[in-house]
This record gives sequence, C-alpha cells and structure tokens, in this order.
Amino acid sequence: MFVRKTVAAVALGLVVITAGGQLASAAPVDDKRAQAAKLKAQIDANGSKISAIAEKYNGARVRLDQTSKALADAQNNLGAAEANARKIRGALSGRAAELLKAHAIGATVGSDDINLSDVETAAKRAKYAQISNGQDREALNRLAYIGEDLATKRKALSELQAQRKRETDAIAKAEADIKKANADQQKMLAGVNAELKTLIAQEEARQRSAAQSPSGGTRRGAGNFRPGLSMPNITSPNGTARAAIAFAQAQLGKPYVYAAAGPDSFDCSGLTMSAYRAAGVGMGHYSGSQFGSFPHVNFDELLPGDLVFWGPGGSNHVGLYIGGGLMIHAPQTGDVVKVAPLHGSPSGAVRPWL
Repeated sequence: MFVRKTVAAVALGLVVITAGGQLASAAPVDDKRAQAAKLKAQIDANGSKISAIAEKYNGARVRLDQTSKALADAQNNLGAAEANARKIRGALSGRAAELLKAHAIGATVGSDDINLSDVETAAKRAKYAQISNGQDREALNRLAYIGEDLATKRKALSELQAQRKRETDAIAKAEADIKKANADQQKMLAGVNAELKTLIAQEEARQRSAAQSPSGGTRRGAGNFRPGLSMPNITSPNGTARAAIAFAQAQLGKPYVYAAAGPDSFDCSGLTMSAYRAAGVGMGHYSGSQFGSFPHVNFDELLPGDLVFWGPGGSNHVGLYIGGGLMIHAPQTGDVVKVAPLHGSPSGAVRPWL
C-alpha cells in the first residue's frame, strides 16, 4: 500500500507553518520539501504505470480465457474426430484386406502385404488404389483431411497458449520491477521526511517561543490535507446509468487491489464492470474490452454514467464519469475508490447505458 504511505509522508513534507500570518521560509525545510515533492511525483507516476500494467494483464487474462475455451472445444472435437477416424480406419483396413486377397493374381498375398493398420500407407498402394471403389477413396480422403486439420488446429492453439503465457509472464515481471523501484523510492522519501519532521519541529518550537513574546503576534496553523472531492449535484438522464453511479458511490473508500472486482476491493475495470453489472449491463473485466464494447461519445457530449478511458484503445485505465468534470475510479495500488477530476489526455469515452 505504498501510495497511501506516500500520501501521509508527503503530507508531512508539505506542511505549511505560519507565524504572525507569515510563511516559514527556513531554507533547509524548503529544500527537504522540494525533495519530498519530487519523489512523490516519481512514485505517483510509477503507480500509474502499475495500474496500466494491471489492465494489460487483465487483457491478457481475457485473451487467455478465450484461448483456453477454444482449446477445450478443440479437444472435445478432437476426441470425436479421432473416434470417427478409428472407425473409418477399421472399416477400410478390413475392406482393403478383402480386396487385395480377392484380386491377387499369380501369387499368394502374404500377411506383410496386407497389414493395413496404417490407412495412409494403404492408400498409397497402387494395387489398392486401382481396385478400391469411389466410396473407399472418399473415406481415405476424409481421413487425410481430418488428420491434417486436427494437426493444424492443435499446433495453432498450442502456440497461442504459449504466446499468452509469455505475455502474462512479461507483464508480471514488469509489475514486479516497477514495484521494486517504487519501494526504493519510498525508502528515500521516508528518509527525507524524517529529516523534514525534525526541522519542522525545530521551527515550530522557535515560533512558539516567538509567540510568547509581546511582539510575537498570534500563530495561525494551516491544515495538511486538501479536503476530498464530493459528488456533484448532477442527475444522469438514464436510470441504468444512475444505478451504476449509485453502486460506484457506495464503494468509495474501498482499496484498489490488482485484478479485483469486489465486493471488498476493486481495480479500475473491476469497479466499472461491477457498477454496470449491478445496473444490468454486462462487460468484460478489462478496460480495453470495455472501450470496444459500447458506442463512443465525444468528450464535449459526456453525460453522467459514461466511461472515460486512458491509453491506446482504452487499455490503461477507466473511470465512471459522474458530471462536473469528475469521475469515480479506482486509481492504483495503495489508493482507494474515490471521486477525482478527469485528468491528462483521455483516449476516449463510451456510453454503456444506450
């Protein structure tokens, strides 16, 4: 939960101390505050990267599920086809032996010559090809087609499954690398804020001493935290959208957890999926698939209930627009479901409630 720790640590780094209505301007404090702010920006950027990687993993998981289903279907079809192939082989083997025996001229056909367990080998025998009828040849052709088709499908599905595993492994490694970098930065930030806390305590002691003197004036304190954003007083024009927004609002404060879709935690696409599922609209647990599943709308036409996306094809992040330039979203590891302004450069928006 590094971002939550970061917020607390950086809040300390951004403490504003006043004495007699004037900002404290001790250079060491300012320097440490600048270091803390810079590190916070780096950590927040890493948090966004991890969130984007989590959505890419969700996409890989969706594709892997599709591949697994296709593989299961193919395996079922393969079993039926192989049973059919065995049946055809058995019939053709017996038929070939009868024909070869009946048409052997001038020599006794030995057992080695009529061992037709391998139908493909039998099909190549000129004598059998000459004496077999059209129905036999059609069965042989069908066997050859079945064998080639099943081999092609098995190979393609195996390669696709291996590719999806490589993709998932690569995403997991990238996420681990970013988390490690973030942990290293968090340690640096903690050290900076420890020094800053000491400097601030010294400055506060100096100001208290000054406030007790006749000319010291009255000390006024400033709060550390910016108040949270509240829900705008805007009503969606559609009951389905209102139901989705109400669900999302009820999740405010629940933690972001990678690949989660409730009830106690969410990632970004898990939140939007669950919100619209509660409103009777189904969608996949991946921002990219949500982006491609519904009608697109222009940003100047956004209405409460629309979904807003970031990244190519909506692959990095998604939030539920609630009006007034605000959305409800699950930002990143360590953060919580919350109301936040639309930020940066969204890549698109859709309207699931049409």
